[in-house]
Amino acid sequence: MVFYIHQYKPGTFNASVSGESGSSTTKWYIRNDNQGGSWIEQGSWQNDRNVSYTAPGNDFSIKCYIIWSNGSNETDIRSVTINAPLDLSIYGPAYVDINSTNSYTAMPQDGTGSYTNYEWWRRNDGFEIKGTPGTKAPPIGEWMYMSFLAGQKTVNITSANWDFSLKCRVTDSNNDTATEIRSICISGSKNKEGGKAGSSLSRSMPECVTLIGNYPNPFNPTTVIKFGIPEKAHVKLQVYTITGKLVAELLNGEEWAGYHEVHWNLSNSAGGPLASGLYIYRLIVGKTQLTGKMLYKK
Repeated sequence: MVFYIHQYKPGTFNASVSGESGSSTTKWYIRNDNQGGSWIEQGSWQNDRNVSYTAPGNDFSIKCYIIWSNGSNETDIRSVTINAPLDLSIYGPAYVDINSTNSYTAMPQDGTGSYTNYEWWRRNDGFEIKGTPGTKAPPIGEWMYMSFLAGQKTVNITSANWDFSLKCRVTDSNNDTATEIRSICISGSKNKEGGKAGSSLSRSMPECVTLIGNYPNPFNPTTVIKFGIPEKAHVKLQVYTITGKLVAELLNGEEWAGYHEVHWNLSNSAGGPLASGLYIYRLIVGKTQLTGKMLYKK
């Protein structure tokens, strides 16, 4: 028999088989190749010569089994590799001291080929510790391109006396780009009057909902996710796998205005042990939704 498979639109594949004419029995099977899965028969495709399959984002194989009218049978298998889209994370401390120098590394993954054209920006996030030495704060909310860091995967950033964010953009061999933002807070003394989420820092209130990030990152098995809200609000903090499966809901309730931190310990996960890899955490405050990425390494 002759077996074809081709992609006719992103994520959707056509498979067709041809051979002896006349009566025959045709069966189709799908296997998830990323999870070492077993063959699953596609009953709705039985006796079809042309089928369509929308991939869920993982590598897969299609198997066709035919019993021809003369009693002979044939089996053929085609495997398809899905290229995951380019993704980017920035690793480095989320809390730093005033006028300290810290390293931040852009970590691209997936995409196509090699990674080039690292570009970096810096933004004043609107909080300044008064009465301390430091450079004059630039306008709040404006991204300042740092041309002197172009092409560098790891950069050294000297903090001032104001909170800031870093943004990095990277390009792969297919000219696809990915962008990531990491927010950094200037360390302050602790305040006993925290919300349920954890310690609230003795700093002025954030001007907007802020997801500072998690530290350490990568981590094993505990990390701390830090965020800020300008007023009392209902807050959700959820953790997902990269395939979109919810694995933890760390917060779901009212929190006081201010800066907060939430500890997540994977060794105490209610759903049992979790696999190493990339996880997405999502902060939901009213209509605002912010996401971050963290890497769990056993």
